[in-house]
Amino acid sequence: MLHYSLHKYIFLYNFAGVDRNSEPSLTVTPNNGSVKVSIGSSQPMTVPGAAPEGELNTTMTIQVEAITGTNAPVTISATDPADDQTRTWQVIPVNNVVADKELELQQNIPATDPWSVEESKTIDVKIISGNGGYTFSGFQADELKVTHRHDNATHLSSEADYVVIEGLKVGGPYTITVEDSKGKTATLQVTVTAPAGSGISEEGWTIATNGDVTAITDEAITKLGGKLVVPDRGLVLTNSSTLLNGRDGITALDLNNVTEISAMAILNAHNLEKVIMRKVNKLSMYSLANVAALKVLEMHMEDVSAALFAKNTLKLPATVEIKVPSALVQKYKEALKVNYPDLESKVTAL
Repeated sequence: MLHYSLHKYIFLYNFAGVDRNSEPSLTVTPNNGSVKVSIGSSQPMTVPGAAPEGELNTTMTIQVEAITGTNAPVTISATDPADDQTRTWQVIPVNNVVADKELELQQNIPATDPWSVEESKTIDVKIISGNGGYTFSGFQADELKVTHRHDNATHLSSEADYVVIEGLKVGGPYTITVEDSKGKTATLQVTVTAPAGSGISEEGWTIATNGDVTAITDEAITKLGGKLVVPDRGLVLTNSSTLLNGRDGITALDLNNVTEISAMAILNAHNLEKVIMRKVNKLSMYSLANVAALKVLEMHMEDVSAALFAKNTLKLPATVEIKVPSALVQKYKEALKVNYPDLESKVTAL
């Protein structure tokens, strides 16, 4: 269906001095049902059978508004019974072309950081500009609930649209793609945090008092859908065969507070697609290796150097992308190119 932007045509027909009892007639003929016609005036209008005696001292306003359809003409006729003269107008609806707006979303501060929402709570991200009809994709239904809210203008605030995000599963950052009715898109990232004071669930994990992470059960991996976030107490990933080594059920791993990855700790996890390092400052022999499905290695550490990425600490597939905050892109390139020159070009901004 072809949609017209609202375009109004106003016609004035003066019936001043006409006897109300003569009931002037008005005929509106939309040839293809493509218009909406409304009739009004500055005074109550005469309708057949209800006209009081006296003169109709008013000006009739005829408004034609194109809403849908083709631009076939609309004929409007008004007959003045005083002289039996009929005036006729023909109106062709015009499709007013309004330039599409770019879709722009409110930025977090700093802009490179994901938005954060607590599990079971919501946040609003303002839509700065767009074309309405917003849809959302790119995340799983058990991770986030994303809806649109429109606020009408009040005496205290302007009209506004928002992306409303509810956190369902602790983890992330999750990516939300927003698309409007004109096909314009924008993305944002959201991390879902555990409720204040609760910490990430340690159910299924084995963590020593010194922070060594030594095991996670198959049941926990299944319950989490293969997307793991190391609990807050976990500081060191060990190379235990009951942890990450050879665990094909794991598809994503957020290391959270982990600062050290032991030798061969993440080895032969064949379905692992994403790893997030936030605080890692020590890697060992093949800390992350033989992960053929790995698509994204996301790193947030600010203090990086060639010493961190020593030879043989990483063995990554050629197709991997290394995502870092935009302000740190050059720093990571310099740190990696010493021992991993092939990875320098893989570094891009989040």
